[in-house]
Amino acid sequence: MGNKKKYTDWVPHPMVQFDLWQSNFMTVLQIVANLALIGIPTGANSQLAALLALQATYASAYAAAPPHGNATKSARKTRNDARKAYISGAGGIRKTVAEYIRNNSKVTNALKIELGLIVATLAHTPSMLRAEVDYPNVQVKSNSPGTVTFTIHDKDSPKSTGKPADIHHALVEYIIQAANLPLPASPDACTKHFEPQKMITTLNVGMASSGMRLCGFACWVDNKGVLHYFGPVFSCIIT
Repeated sequence: MGNKKKYTDWVPHPMVQFDLWQSNFMTVLQIVANLALIGIPTGANSQLAALLALQATYASAYAAAPPHGNATKSARKTRNDARKAYISGAGGIRKTVAEYIRNNSKVTNALKIELGLIVATLAHTPSMLRAEVDYPNVQVKSNSPGTVTFTIHDKDSPKSTGKPADIHHALVEYIIQAANLPLPASPDACTKHFEPQKMITTLNVGMASSGMRLCGFACWVDNKGVLHYFGPVFSCIIT
């Protein structure tokens, strides 16, 4: 298996992506027709009430310590604890999915896709996907020792620094390696990631990285927390 990532479950790991995903999950879940179809109990002290309470606690903690802010250590711990309880605590998302959704034959794959539990299967080649699906283009350059500036734009607007409609932010998977090594073949070969909220972002990769090559892939994350397809590999030499 080498260093290939192991995606062990359907809950997104990056914090911003999880926050978007859970909001979409709860919105779709609470559609009256879906509640009736799935069979989740409602009312006081019900499974849904417990899940909503966990969500409210998490949302408050997340707002107080967003991942790209300057929150205190205690606020970040409160956020992380609330996230864990929301996912795996009594009445949390994992229990809800396991008990009511995953093995419920009435829940169609289409609804599971809407909930973000599975992704649609597309029988397309990578080149066809790139022709049909929006992905970000990335220009990277090192302007000063130990830093790399990313300019991210829509593939159809190479001079823009805006985001397509319904896109929340970009997600970049990258690796820093010796300049003479071959470029990675896919995002699975990358070991680091970050989620730039601005379309022009400078990343401090450290003076020790000077002379190395930074290379990677980027994709859009939409307002539902769903990843769109990764674009082609990019790279630059770190000064």
